Amino acid sequence: MDMFIDRERTEFLISIIKAFRPDIKLSLLINWLQMENEKALIEFLAQRGIEVDESEDVLDCRKYANINIKF
Repeated sequence: MDMFIDRERTEFLISIIKAFRPDIKLSLLINWLQMENEKALIEFLAQRGIEVDESEDVLDCRKYANINIKF
C-alpha cells in the first residue's frame, strides 16, 4: 500500500510542479499530498531530488519544471 501511495503522491507532485509557477507554498503541498508535517514533506521531496529552502517556505517550481522523477 505504501508503494501505491508514494507513486500517486509523486505523480501528483509532478503535475503540481508543472502547473504552478513560479512557486508554491509548502503548506499547500503538505495539505494536498496529505503529509504529516513539513519535515515529512521535505524528506519526501529530497528522496526525489528536490531541494527546498526551508527559510522561504516555498518550492520553486520553475527550477524543477523538467525534472525526471523515477518511481
